[in-house]
Amino acid sequence: MRKIEPEMLQLKVIINRKFGLDLSTNTRKRDYVNARLVYAKILRERGFTHESIARSLNRDHATIIYYVRCASHIFMQDRFLEKKYLECKALFFGEIDPSENPTSEEMLSERLNTLNEQVDKLTAENNLLSYELDERVKRTKRINKIINLIEERTHYGKEELVEKKIREMFNGLTQ
Repeated sequence: MRKIEPEMLQLKVIINRKFGLDLSTNTRKRDYVNARLVYAKILRERGFTHESIARSLNRDHATIIYYVRCASHIFMQDRFLEKKYLECKALFFGEIDPSENPTSEEMLSERLNTLNEQVDKLTAENNLLSYELDERVKRTKRINKIINLIEERTHYGKEELVEKKIREMFNGLTQ
């Protein structure tokens, strides 16, 4: 056994508990990939080599390089994952006492609140878009007969000619 392995095992235990899974499971499911990403990022910050981290996960060193490079971008998109990363990191570096750590139920409740906020925001955006669409339909309702006539009588490939003639007609009406 090498000197660094106990630290890796310690971090594996922390991550397994925090994510509620077994890090050594060979799968591409998102939760497992996220857990491996957090594991790799923390160990790399601790000074471990890409190769040693890869060996501990039965992965290629290129996978670890990828995890470390894209972690910050992923954390910007997934704040829940970033929070898990920060909690695992704090536990690993001894910055917080494990007994003070929030329970899975508290984390799920917080995640549910975040998702509900996102749903409310998306619902409001959807309502606004529906209103704008309704207004546009109302505005075009008065010229639907004209639109249908143009659609019926314009042969394919003649759209530019029809547009030119309509412009000439409207220019004549405004003079």
